[in-house]
Amino acid sequence: MGAALIAWIEQNAAAVPVVIYGNRFRDVLAQTAAGIPFPFSLHRFSFESIHFPSRRRPLSGRFTMAYVAPDDIEPARQTRLQKACEDKFQKLATWKRSEGAKTILVLEENDISLTNHQLVADALVHAEARVATDLLPDEVFLVSTSVADMWHVTCLRREGKSYYDDGERFHEFQPSALVKLTKR
Repeated sequence: MGAALIAWIEQNAAAVPVVIYGNRFRDVLAQTAAGIPFPFSLHRFSFESIHFPSRRRPLSGRFTMAYVAPDDIEPARQTRLQKACEDKFQKLATWKRSEGAKTILVLEENDISLTNHQLVADALVHAEARVATDLLPDEVFLVSTSVADMWHVTCLRREGKSYYDDGERFHEFQPSALVKLTKR
């Protein structure tokens, strides 16, 4: 996918008009290309700003990525989390009943641009509202893995307290400290 996007940019960049920085994008996410599974746009800005024409902009001449969230991102997040709950809660509840186990669900997110612990906590509340109480795991955590050498762990729910009640957020964890327990 990366190679396809680079090829498209190399082929089309010169034809993209240069506009003054600060002008609104007219065709946000207007392009598609073979091998790229999402819409995208390319914009070129001059060295000046519409607000300060004599001042050179710090990012002028640099390529930067900007992410645009789809309009339905929160309903899609809730649907995805609902599916995760449906897939995992019954399995955890079976262990809890048969083995007396404490059940813990660990979710992972690795998208620093469109996801954060608060959005996931809110979506979890909606997802859990549709599930029988006896199927809920005892604890739910979110591990943010977008930074390769430092993960952050946030408690989303434990002992009847939600993310908003507990305040256990951003515990730093170095993934290099993990111990491999299986041969996988």
